[in-house]
Amino acid sequence: METMNEEILVLLARSTRSPHGKYTKENTWPLLERRLREQTSRLRWRWLQRAAASVAVILMFVVGWAMYTTLIKPALIKPAASTEETPVQQLQIRGAMTFQQVPLQQIVDELNQTFASDIRIADEALKDYRITATFEGEETLDTILDLLQRVASLQIEHQGQTIIIKKGGAADEG
Repeated sequence: METMNEEILVLLARSTRSPHGKYTKENTWPLLERRLREQTSRLRWRWLQRAAASVAVILMFVVGWAMYTTLIKPALIKPAASTEETPVQQLQIRGAMTFQQVPLQQIVDELNQTFASDIRIADEALKDYRITATFEGEETLDTILDLLQRVASLQIEHQGQTIIIKKGGAADEG
């Protein structure tokens, strides 16, 4: 049995030796070092590819954001910008506005919101003055103020961008 084991060991030792000394320690070490350098080089190349892809994604995001803020967003906001070019008094209301015995202050607040204007009531007593009116939607701010002036005997003064409503009219003069 021992002779058989020895023969197997000898055969095994012979099979691990390379023919012609090609895979000796001295010959395989440079081969191993070259393969390790190649693997390190491949890892560096992969890292460089991933870094370049990350930079490309960030760059695409920045370019997309810049295009949105310079081209798309102004186009979406353009209708609102066009109303700024039109004087406030020339804008028309959209839809009808109906007031049933509503204090003048509430009407002024609604007009300020609808026309983005600055209308103020000078007299405290006028703020509670109740008015019933319906504006159909084709009236401009000037038309509405003119109607209020005639119906309620008010005096309308333009002071720059501010519109002041005071007591006045034909009945109060004198």
